[in-house]
Amino acid sequence: MTPGCAENGSETLALTSVSTVRAVVAMNLGLACLFVPTPLSFLLAYPFERTSYSAAAFLFAFTHNALAIAGTWAIIRFLLKQRPGVYGLGGPVLCLRWAVAAFIVPAVCVGLIPLAVPGGWQAPGTGREPVDVVVGLIIYTGMFGSIVEEVVFHGLMYPLMKKWLSPWWSAVVTGVVFAVAHMTRGGWTPLSAACFMFTATALAIYFAYVVEDSGSVWSAAWGHIVWNIAL
Repeated sequence: MTPGCAENGSETLALTSVSTVRAVVAMNLGLACLFVPTPLSFLLAYPFERTSYSAAAFLFAFTHNALAIAGTWAIIRFLLKQRPGVYGLGGPVLCLRWAVAAFIVPAVCVGLIPLAVPGGWQAPGTGREPVDVVVGLIIYTGMFGSIVEEVVFHGLMYPLMKKWLSPWWSAVVTGVVFAVAHMTRGGWTPLSAACFMFTATALAIYFAYVVEDSGSVWSAAWGHIVWNIAL
């Protein structure tokens, strides 16, 4: 894995000054940034839920993203005492090839699903306005999770993992943690859990490569947004 599109890609290697204790604490605080903002974001969005699902989804996702990203930024600046740019969190960088790949990769994967899984498609019933529901779901799936997950997992955890492991194994370990973090709900069977662990870990490894090649977490975040909306 080598940096490509962005000039600041090599800066992710300048992490040797971070102590092991600070790195471990930072990664745990980063994971907390994924979950702690959720209750407050829900409380702010709930009053709008009955009148406009899309407005509630936007308010929830925006608040959650703002709090989680601010928390991650604070961890880097005040705990690790480094610049966000060292972690690929500098100015917005979107490499052209990854902007295009963001549409091609999920399109290919979604296209393979009907070939691999028998059955048909059916939309769940709803009493809401269809446009409001569709817009709300696009906002929710696109904005909630995808951006902050890349910021936390590949903007914080993945670079810190490279203190101890090679880029490849850092991507694998980060991917496993990424997958486990998505399995907090119940109802998993051994087969479904194994399938999800494999696909989520593989997806996280792919986004780690995007970060390495582009030198920016935002390229991976864009790909994650499109991926979530497509699925």
